[in-house]
Amino acid sequence: MTAVPKQTVMAIKSYHNQAQMLVKNYLLADPFIPYTSILGGILACKVAYDLTQLISNFYIKTYPSLTKIQRVEWNNRGISTIHAIFVSALSVYFVFWSDLFSDQQLAGLVVFRSSPLSTFGLGVSVGYFLLDLGMILWLYPSLGGMEYVIHHSLSGIAVAYAMSTGEAQLYTYMVLISELTTPEINMRWYLDTAGMKRSSAYLINGVVIFFAWLIARVLLFGYMFYHVYLHYDQVIQMHTFGYVLVFGVPSVLATMNLMWFGKIVRAGNRNPNSVVLGLKRSSTSFPIPKASKHSRKRLSEVSDMVEQLRAVRDGYLISLNIGTPAQVIQVYMDTGSDLTWVPCGNISFDCLDCDDYRNNKLMGTFSPSHSSSAVRDSCGSTFCLDIHSSDNSFDPCVEAGCSLSTLLKATCSRPCPSFAYTYGEGGLVTGTLTRDNLRVHGSSLEITRDIPRFSFGCVGSTYREPIGIAGFGKGVLSVPSQLGFLQKGFSYCFLAFKYANNPNISSPLFMGDVAVSSDDNLQFTPMLKSPMFPNYYYIGLEAITVGNISSAEVPLNLREFDSQGNGGMLIDSGTTYTHLPEPFYSQILSMLQSVVTYPRATDVETRTGFDLCYRVPCPNNRFTNDPFPSITFHFLNNVSLVLPQANYFYAMSAPSNSTGVKCLLFQGMDDGNYGPAGVFGNFQQQNVKVVYDLEKERIGFQPMDCAAAAASQGLHKN
Repeated sequence: MTAVPKQTVMAIKSYHNQAQMLVKNYLLADPFIPYTSILGGILACKVAYDLTQLISNFYIKTYPSLTKIQRVEWNNRGISTIHAIFVSALSVYFVFWSDLFSDQQLAGLVVFRSSPLSTFGLGVSVGYFLLDLGMILWLYPSLGGMEYVIHHSLSGIAVAYAMSTGEAQLYTYMVLISELTTPEINMRWYLDTAGMKRSSAYLINGVVIFFAWLIARVLLFGYMFYHVYLHYDQVIQMHTFGYVLVFGVPSVLATMNLMWFGKIVRAGNRNPNSVVLGLKRSSTSFPIPKASKHSRKRLSEVSDMVEQLRAVRDGYLISLNIGTPAQVIQVYMDTGSDLTWVPCGNISFDCLDCDDYRNNKLMGTFSPSHSSSAVRDSCGSTFCLDIHSSDNSFDPCVEAGCSLSTLLKATCSRPCPSFAYTYGEGGLVTGTLTRDNLRVHGSSLEITRDIPRFSFGCVGSTYREPIGIAGFGKGVLSVPSQLGFLQKGFSYCFLAFKYANNPNISSPLFMGDVAVSSDDNLQFTPMLKSPMFPNYYYIGLEAITVGNISSAEVPLNLREFDSQGNGGMLIDSGTTYTHLPEPFYSQILSMLQSVVTYPRATDVETRTGFDLCYRVPCPNNRFTNDPFPSITFHFLNNVSLVLPQANYFYAMSAPSNSTGVKCLLFQGMDDGNYGPAGVFGNFQQQNVKVVYDLEKERIGFQPMDCAAAAASQGLHKN
C-alpha cells in the first residue's frame, strides 16, 4: 500500500478544521440559523422530490402510467408528506414536552421565547412554503388554484415572522400541529390515483383522517385560543403586526377547518367511501361508472327525438328544458354515467376546485321554487332506490325517518334522502332527487313534447363538477331509460373541436328509430357486457395501426373481462381523450416517434402534460395537412376506424414565425386492474357518426363531415 504524503494529510486536516469552523461560526451561529434553515428546507424538499420519484418508479406500478402533471403532483405530495412529518413531530415536542414554552419556566414571557432549534424548525417550514409556492406558480394552475397561492403566502409570512422575530413561536407551532393530517390526506390521494378507492386501506384512511382532523384541526385550535386568552397580557405586548397574525391567521384557518369538518361529518354519515377529505389539487381523470342494481322502467314512450349538442372545450353540451315554465340548463352529454343532474340555486350552488369555471356563462342553475311542477322524489321510488344503490329497498325510507309500520305497509310518503354520486378519481356531487317536466324535441326541432315527472338530481354542491350532466347509460336514471329508448338506441355526430363555443352550429343527437334505421356504410362492432358495470358501453380493441406499421400485440384486457369484470374498452362521451393502458400506450408512442421527423416541443409537453408534441412548419402562419402517419383503431368484428388527423394531433395555439405546435391527444392509464382497461374518448370521436344500437347490442362507426350533417338537419345558423 502506498503511503500518503505527510503534506497531503496536513492539508486534509486543515480543510477539515476550516469546514468545522465555518459550520460552527456561521452556519450554526444564531444570526445565521434562519438563513441556513431556509436553505436546508429547500434542499430537503428537492431531495424528497427526487426520492419520491425514484422509489415510485421502482415500486409503484401505477406511477409510470400517470401523465407528467400527475407525476409532478405525486412527487410534490412526497415533499409535503416529509415536511408534515418533520414539522408536526417538532411541533408536538415543543408544545407538549419541551420546557421552552412551559409556564413553570421563569425565562421571560412565553410569547417571546425561542431557541436555536425552534427557530431552525420554523426556517425549514419557510423553505418548504417557498419551494411549494414556487412550484404552484410555475405550473399554475395545474398544482392548485388561487386559494393555494393565498394559503401558502399567508402561512409563509406568519411562519417567517415568528422565525425572524422570535415572537409567538409557541402559537405558530400550535397551528403547525395541524400538519398531522397531511400524510393521511396525501395517502388518500395516492390510493385514489392508484385505483384503490374501494380497498379497505382507503376506508381505514378515511377513519384515521376523521379523528386526526378532529384532534389536530378542531380541538387543538380551541386549546390555542384558550392559551391566548390566558396569556393575553403577554400577547398584547407583541408588535402590532405579530398581534394581528396571532389572531388573524389562526381564526381564518380555524373557520376553514370547521367548514371542512362539517362536510366530512355529513358525507361520512352517508358513505365513508364518498367522503371528500382534503383532496388537494386537480389531476387528469376519467369517469368510472357507477353500477345500478335495479330493474329498468320506461317513464314515457317517444318514437323519435332530435336534439342539439354544443361543442365546448372538453365535451358536448345538451340543453335541458326543465320545469313549468321551462328553465334552460346546459349540461354535458355523458354515456359514461346514468344520473342526470343540474346545478340548483344561483347563490347556494357551491363547486369546490372549479376555479377554471368561475364566471363561466355555461354555469346555468335551476330553481325548483320557480317551477310549479317540481316535486321531491319519494323514498320508495325506483329512482330513489337506484341512486342509493341499496340491496334493501327499505334503506332510503329508513334514512328518511319512516316508521316500521309505514315501511311494512309501503305507505311512507317521506322524500328521498339526499344522495352523493361519485365520478371515479375526480368528481363528486351531492343533492336531492327531484321530478319535474322535461320538454324534448320530436323528429324535428319544430315538434316538442313534454315528459312529466322526469327524475333528475337537484345538486347544491359539487367537487370538480361545475356543469350538470345528462347520463346516457343504460341504468334506471339515464335519459334513454326514462324516455323509453333502451330497446332502440341513439346516435350522434360530434363536431370538430374547432367549432367549440361556436353558437351558430350544433352536433346532431338522434334517439329512437331514426337513430338506428339507416346502417348504410356503417361498420358495427359488438357491444360487450361488463359484469362490473352493466349499464355502460364497452367495445373490444384488437389492434392499433400507425401508418403502415402494425401495432404491437394488444393486451387481452382491452377486448375481454376478467373474473371480477375488469377490462374492456369503455366508449365514453364524457371523457375527453382516449386512454390506453401501459405498456401498450408507450409502444404506440414509440411507433409514432419512429416515423415522425418533426422536432419535439418538450417545453409544451411539460406545460400541457401531453406526451408527444412536435413543431410543424406553417407557411404564411397557417396550419396545413401535415404528413403525420395515419392512426387506425381495429375493433372486434373486423371494424377498422381510420381517425381523422385532427382527432389525434391537434394545434396547441396559433402558429408564430411560420411554426406551430401540435400534440398527440392520447393519454396513458394504469394496467386496468380495476374498472375499464381503456377509454375511447370524445376527442377521437369527432367527425364520426357513432350509433348505439341497443336492440341488437352493437355500436356502429362511420367517418363523415359532422358539420355538413348538422347543416342538413337545420342545425347550422347562417
